[in-house]
Amino acid sequence: MPSRRTLLAATGSAVASGIAGCLSRGDVKSAELLQLKAISVRWRYGGTTYSDQILDLRHREGNRITGRVAAEYAGAIDSLPAVTVSDDHHERLEAEFETVRYVLGLCGDDFDRDGEYGCRNTGTARADFNRVQFGDRADVVLRDDRFDVQEVHEGDDREWSVDIDEFEWRKDRAE
Repeated sequence: MPSRRTLLAATGSAVASGIAGCLSRGDVKSAELLQLKAISVRWRYGGTTYSDQILDLRHREGNRITGRVAAEYAGAIDSLPAVTVSDDHHERLEAEFETVRYVLGLCGDDFDRDGEYGCRNTGTARADFNRVQFGDRADVVLRDDRFDVQEVHEGDDREWSVDIDEFEWRKDRAE
């Protein structure tokens, strides 16, 4: 009869293997291209819920980044082509809006059911939004319709052409 210690060790390894299996390599999707970074917000006014994007940036052919940002929140993109949201900006957004959603649009062979090139845009944590930049590749797991970034493979330091329009958010809001 095996000792209690042997039995516990064997059981512990089986449980650990089972947990590791939940995040098997088959669950990880390799993104070859970051094609979108966006910040969506939702707010209530006069009993009605509204939603819109205060930031919408896209990777275009030829290493171009195009898009638009609300002038009041342009500080989130001070360091183009890197796009990050600081703790202060995040706290401001959370104070002003009912919900704040950080969105990544990732593309690659793993994002299509037929094993061909496809894309998916979905929410992610702010930390993961900050980690993945245009030109990077990333390994992600899709959980509860959100990207969980496992690893980022930084892109080469290439020149980017940037064309970002600012728009007046307050004028566009229903307030």
